[in-house]
Amino acid sequence: MKRLSTLVLVAALAGCASTGQEPVADVPAITTTVSSLADITYVPIKVYNQTIAIERPINSTTEVLQLNEKNSPVAGWKLPDYGVYQFKVESLITRRGFGTRAEAFTPEIWLLDSDFKPLQKLPASRLKYDEQSMLTRENLSTEFVLDNRTSSGKQPAYLLALTTEEARQVSLKVANFDEEYARIRARTAPPTGDIYTEAVADGTLRLQITPLLSQPARETRITPPPRPDYVPSTPDIVQKDKASNVSETINQDYLDAVQSALDGKDINQALSLRSAIRQLHITLQQQFSASYDVDKSSLKPPASLPENAAIEASISYYYQQQIILALKQDNPQAALAWIDQVDQLAWEVDQLF
Repeated sequence: MKRLSTLVLVAALAGCASTGQEPVADVPAITTTVSSLADITYVPIKVYNQTIAIERPINSTTEVLQLNEKNSPVAGWKLPDYGVYQFKVESLITRRGFGTRAEAFTPEIWLLDSDFKPLQKLPASRLKYDEQSMLTRENLSTEFVLDNRTSSGKQPAYLLALTTEEARQVSLKVANFDEEYARIRARTAPPTGDIYTEAVADGTLRLQITPLLSQPARETRITPPPRPDYVPSTPDIVQKDKASNVSETINQDYLDAVQSALDGKDINQALSLRSAIRQLHITLQQQFSASYDVDKSSLKPPASLPENAAIEASISYYYQQQIILALKQDNPQAALAWIDQVDQLAWEVDQLF
């Protein structure tokens, strides 16, 4: 009897404990609804000298804009104040039904001025389909170039991605995985129809920004120092070739080369010259750092150049030689001034585009 009472007591206690284990309901996410473009949260875009990628999920926590009695999820960014940038906006595709359905958020892109008024609207009809690759998922994308170098008139200050009734009607044909698999395996594809994207109110946006010209404008020009009056003690310090006699005119020669490429519509050559002068600025800083606190007798000028050397090689030779000469004279300030002159030249190259 005592054992039975103990079992009853344990069962009663277990029953009391179970009454507190009730299912907890999911708390719905709070969605912020705005009625004005100025009330949207705009995230600043910070881009320097290399391509960046920003992802933004579109889900239940995304701000919603009331637009013409219709609601649309919105994603906003604050654009850089100065520069030329290439933008690529991607909307990632989600597959369902074993790959037979493709869903995506179909965005319109609005460029707004500083007063949050639309300057340009890029409709969803511009979207194109990008197949899946090793680096990215399949997506719908649109591209454009932003030039914010001019200060006169209105220029874009904000970027807004949203969807409209027209955008929801956009449907693009996408890859049929069954057909792709059958083609690779040399088999007959199953009788499946074409697959088109379906517009949905959620997804993932990816913003890819590539700086073309991002260096800010400057108001002052750095005047290069006079060439140091240095006479080497050994004849191998200064090589008697074409590059050793180059003066300040080499800067103008370089600018003329860039301008000639632009006039000839050879944008690849112009961009190559732009990259070369930027790389030279980095190389000279590394050379200065490596040579700053070493025995001056160990400093050697760069190897001589052939007569038909390219302008990139000639200007590199010239400035490296000037830095070596300045350091041999124990004048690091003059060496830094030569480096600054290359930085100034890089800025002047940007102004030609």
